[in-house]
Amino acid sequence: MEVISTLASISLRTCQVIHGPAIIIDKNSTILVEPDCKGKMTKKGDVTIMIGKGKPKHIGKELDAIQLSIFSHSSVLFRRYSFWKQVYN
Repeated sequence: MEVISTLASISLRTCQVIHGPAIIIDKNSTILVEPDCKGKMTKKGDVTIMIGKGKPKHIGKELDAIQLSIFSHSSVLFRRYSFWKQVYN
């Protein structure tokens, strides 16, 4: 089983490198650093993602925490968008 680091963006230092797989949580967003990729905190507090070589991975029936997080967040964002769209229309 792969270990996934979960980090708060406020705890990261300038120029700190985060090796994927990792999830960086901010008050306004969630950043996913996929396996074989790296994230780096800039002086302005942004995260730059460096894409890895993209090694193929077999997709099986086992759970993938990163993909579950993506689908969970996209579902929540879609529901929020749908709600506010109804309010303003």
